[in-house]
Amino acid sequence: MSYLPSSVRPSIDGTVGAMFVGTLLSAVLYGATAMQCYWYFLEYYNDPLRFKVLVGLVLITDTVHQMLITHSVYDYAVIHYNVPSYLDHLAWSVVVEVFFNGATAVLVQGFFVVRIFYMSRKNWMLSAAVSVFVLAQFVAHLAYVGRGMQLNTFEELREIKILSISINLLTAITDVFITVTMCILLQKSRTGFKVTDTLITRLIIFTVNTGLLTSLNAITTAIMICTTVFASPYFLSDFCVSDKTK
Repeated sequence: MSYLPSSVRPSIDGTVGAMFVGTLLSAVLYGATAMQCYWYFLEYYNDPLRFKVLVGLVLITDTVHQMLITHSVYDYAVIHYNVPSYLDHLAWSVVVEVFFNGATAVLVQGFFVVRIFYMSRKNWMLSAAVSVFVLAQFVAHLAYVGRGMQLNTFEELREIKILSISINLLTAITDVFITVTMCILLQKSRTGFKVTDTLITRLIIFTVNTGLLTSLNAITTAIMICTTVFASPYFLSDFCVSDKTK
């Protein structure tokens, strides 16, 4: 690998720079997630074991995800500093982090599928319909990782660009589907009593806000994939998803 003087060094604002910004912002959100998990275990120690396991698994996948994206930036910006020829090399951590992104999504969205199941009075058809989108999204993540691990450069990664777009569009569709379904079920739960209806209204607003955040992030990432600058919003997507359970 050849080293170049700074006077002829190519600009990395749109590559390593975008990864750095995404990793930095993700680290901030990861800190918030870790703090929320700590607060949960401290304040809700009487919760059922299944909820504790879910929160623990989300924290683990978030942690591994943060470690992987940090490794990718360190690999490009530190280990291979001033080696322009390495910029097109596809670091393994850039691909593997997609799996943990998908794992977090399926954990969180699976939680909402169960919630929809009980809110709809065990409507199997409705729950199954939502589950199809959740599983389709996770399968797309697995397909991306499986194919991506066979590639060596970012130029080759363009071959699976359609998978990247599919993942983010499926994420947006799934989040919108879950949000709309829960809002309708909450709306049907109104009793006519002011106190109860006020609480339901707050829950609807909260549901819309959390679903809107992840959907917008997924759509933004899909758009930026088409313009090649997508590391920042994609790195953030994992934490946008995980915060929905808090």
